[in-house]
Amino acid sequence: MADKLKTKYAVDTSLFDALVEQASGTGNELAVAEPRALKQRLLTPDDADMLFLTDTLARRLTEGHGEVVFEAGVDNGTSLDLSDDDIKTVTATLTAAADRPL
Repeated sequence: MADKLKTKYAVDTSLFDALVEQASGTGNELAVAEPRALKQRLLTPDDADMLFLTDTLARRLTEGHGEVVFEAGVDNGTSLDLSDDDIKTVTATLTAAADRPL
């Protein structure tokens, strides 16, 4: 009976296997992009970073009952070593993220 179940619910994984091979170039491991550090997300955001920041601000607004305090120069208690120009860029990035529709 176990053989019948295996046959009945067999899944064709050839497309997945081909995608894995294409992504990794070797077929041995799936290529996964490294997550970007908060500093890069704030200073040079791409579309995915802006979505992340917008979602983060929305979540914090909900948790803070309509109020968010975002300490822009710190990530988990560690200084990001931002210059004055970096702070201006981060402020513009966060403003743009806050202005985006959810």
